[in-house]
Amino acid sequence: MIHLRLCKGLSYLGTVRATKAEPDVYVSEEKVKDLVDSGYFEMVSSEADKEQTLTDNDEKSESVEDIFGEEPEEDENKGNPELMELQKKNKSELIEYADKKGIDITGCKTKDDIYQKIVEAIARAEAARAALREG
Repeated sequence: MIHLRLCKGLSYLGTVRATKAEPDVYVSEEKVKDLVDSGYFEMVSSEADKEQTLTDNDEKSESVEDIFGEEPEEDENKGNPELMELQKKNKSELIEYADKKGIDITGCKTKDDIYQKIVEAIARAEAARAALREG
Protein backbone atom coordinates (compact mmCIF):
# COMPACT_ATOMS: atom_id res chain seq x y z
CA MET A 1 0.00 0.00 0.00
CA ILE A 2 1.19 3.48 -0.86
CA HIS A 3 0.54 6.52 1.31
CA LEU A 4 -0.88 9.49 -0.60
CA ARG A 5 -1.88 12.90 0.73
CA LEU A 6 -4.41 15.33 -0.71
CA CYS A 7 -2.42 18.37 -1.83
CA LYS A 8 -4.91 20.27 -3.99
CA GLY A 9 -8.44 21.31 -3.19
CA LEU A 10 -10.55 20.84 -0.09
CA SER A 11 -11.69 17.32 -0.91
CA TYR A 12 -11.57 14.52 -3.43
CA LEU A 13 -14.25 11.91 -4.09
CA GLY A 14 -13.53 9.24 -6.64
CA THR A 15 -11.59 6.02 -6.28
CA VAL A 16 -10.78 7.24 -2.77
CA ARG A 17 -12.21 9.86 -0.44
CA ALA A 18 -10.01 12.55 1.09
CA THR A 19 -10.82 15.83 2.80
CA LYS A 20 -8.85 18.73 4.20
CA ALA A 21 -9.45 17.29 7.70
CA GLU A 22 -8.40 13.76 6.62
CA PRO A 23 -6.07 14.17 3.64
CA ASP A 24 -4.20 10.82 3.91
CA VAL A 25 -5.20 7.69 2.00
CA TYR A 26 -3.48 4.36 1.41
CA VAL A 27 -3.93 2.75 -1.99
CA SER A 28 -2.56 -0.13 -4.01
CA GLU A 29 0.22 0.49 -6.50
CA GLU A 30 -2.21 0.20 -9.41
CA LYS A 31 -4.15 3.28 -8.26
CA VAL A 32 -1.20 5.50 -7.40
CA LYS A 33 -0.39 6.70 -10.93
CA ASP A 34 -3.96 7.83 -11.70
CA LEU A 35 -4.38 9.60 -8.36
CA VAL A 36 -1.02 11.38 -8.52
CA ASP A 37 -1.59 12.27 -12.21
CA SER A 38 -4.92 13.88 -11.24
CA GLY A 39 -2.88 16.54 -9.45
CA TYR A 40 -4.89 16.16 -6.25
CA PHE A 41 -2.48 13.81 -4.46
CA GLU A 42 1.21 13.57 -3.72
CA MET A 43 3.02 10.39 -2.75
CA VAL A 44 4.13 10.38 0.88
CA SER A 45 5.47 6.90 1.52
CA SER A 46 5.19 3.14 1.11
CA GLU A 47 3.77 0.37 3.36
CA ALA A 48 6.86 0.28 5.62
CA ASP A 49 6.56 4.00 6.28
CA LYS A 50 2.83 3.63 6.91
CA GLU A 51 3.45 1.16 9.72
CA GLN A 52 6.00 3.49 11.30
CA THR A 53 3.64 6.47 10.98
CA LEU A 54 0.80 4.53 12.58
CA THR A 55 3.07 3.52 15.43
CA ASP A 56 4.26 7.11 15.91
CA ASN A 57 0.84 8.74 15.71
CA ASP A 58 -1.36 5.98 17.15
CA GLU A 59 -4.01 6.84 14.60
CA LYS A 60 -5.01 5.53 11.20
CA SER A 61 -6.00 7.47 8.11
CA GLU A 62 -8.90 6.20 6.05
CA SER A 63 -8.20 3.69 3.33
CA VAL A 64 -10.54 2.58 0.58
CA GLU A 65 -11.55 -0.41 2.69
CA ASP A 66 -12.30 1.82 5.71
CA ILE A 67 -14.53 4.09 3.68
CA PHE A 68 -16.45 1.52 1.67
CA GLY A 69 -16.24 -1.41 4.10
CA GLU A 70 -14.66 -3.60 1.43
CA GLU A 71 -12.43 -3.43 -1.59
CA PRO A 72 -14.22 -1.47 -4.35
CA GLU A 73 -15.59 -3.25 -7.36
CA GLU A 74 -13.52 -3.38 -10.54
CA ASP A 75 -15.34 -0.43 -12.15
CA GLU A 76 -14.63 1.82 -9.18
CA ASN A 77 -10.93 1.06 -9.37
CA LYS A 78 -10.72 3.11 -12.55
CA GLY A 79 -12.21 6.21 -10.87
CA ASN A 80 -15.28 8.15 -11.81
CA PRO A 81 -14.67 9.60 -15.29
CA GLU A 82 -17.21 12.35 -14.65
CA LEU A 83 -15.33 13.50 -11.55
CA MET A 84 -12.01 13.28 -13.38
CA GLU A 85 -13.39 15.59 -16.08
CA LEU A 86 -14.86 18.00 -13.51
CA GLN A 87 -11.47 18.34 -11.84
CA LYS A 88 -10.06 19.69 -15.09
CA LYS A 89 -12.74 22.38 -15.52
CA ASN A 90 -12.24 26.00 -14.55
CA LYS A 91 -14.61 27.92 -12.29
CA SER A 92 -16.87 29.25 -15.06
CA GLU A 93 -17.16 25.78 -16.62
CA LEU A 94 -18.14 24.34 -13.23
CA ILE A 95 -20.78 27.06 -12.80
CA GLU A 96 -22.17 26.22 -16.22
CA TYR A 97 -22.16 22.48 -15.41
CA ALA A 98 -23.98 23.07 -12.10
CA ASP A 99 -26.56 25.24 -13.85
CA LYS A 100 -27.23 22.60 -16.53
CA LYS A 101 -27.58 19.86 -13.90
CA GLY A 102 -29.75 21.97 -11.58
CA ILE A 103 -27.21 21.93 -8.74
CA ASP A 104 -27.59 24.80 -6.26
CA ILE A 105 -24.23 26.49 -5.75
CA THR A 106 -25.57 29.52 -3.87
CA GLY A 107 -22.92 30.88 -1.54
CA CYS A 108 -20.05 29.15 -3.31
CA LYS A 109 -17.28 31.64 -3.98
CA THR A 110 -14.33 29.53 -5.06
CA LYS A 111 -13.78 26.81 -7.63
CA ASP A 112 -13.20 24.32 -4.81
CA ASP A 113 -16.51 25.25 -3.16
CA ILE A 114 -18.38 24.77 -6.42
CA TYR A 115 -16.58 21.50 -7.16
CA GLN A 116 -17.43 20.21 -3.67
CA LYS A 117 -21.14 21.02 -4.11
CA ILE A 118 -21.18 19.22 -7.45
CA VAL A 119 -19.39 16.17 -5.99
CA GLU A 120 -21.90 16.08 -3.10
CA ALA A 121 -24.82 16.27 -5.56
CA ILE A 122 -23.35 13.43 -7.64
CA ALA A 123 -22.84 11.33 -4.50
CA ARG A 124 -26.45 11.95 -3.39
CA ALA A 125 -27.72 11.00 -6.85
CA GLU A 126 -25.65 7.80 -6.87
CA ALA A 127 -26.91 6.90 -3.38
CA ALA A 128 -30.50 7.51 -4.47
CA ARG A 129 -30.04 5.32 -7.57
CA ALA A 130 -28.53 2.56 -5.42
CA ALA A 131 -31.43 2.78 -2.97
CA LEU A 132 -33.93 2.52 -5.81
CA ARG A 133 -32.14 -0.54 -7.23
CA GLU A 134 -32.24 -2.24 -3.83
CA GLY A 135 -35.97 -1.62 -3.67
